Amino acid sequence: TGQPKGVMVEHQSLVNLAFWHNDAFQVTNEDRTAKYAGFGFDASIWEMFPTWIAGAELHIIDEAIRLNMIK
Repeated sequence: TGQPKGVMVEHQSLVNLAFWHNDAFQVTNEDRTAKYAGFGFDASIWEMFPTWIAGAELHIIDEAIRLNMIK
């Protein structure tokens, strides 16, 4: 349709995902992560919330360079 669509994510499911992620990958407040996916992509939630819950740093990659691979 060309129209943006929302994805319903229950809060409890999001919290479970974030805590599982932090446990599985041992994310702590000492870590730094990058947000690579676009904000319109529902999987970008996975990049943000585990980082925030752990108190880690989240670095948002500028859209102008996000797809620019260094060779």
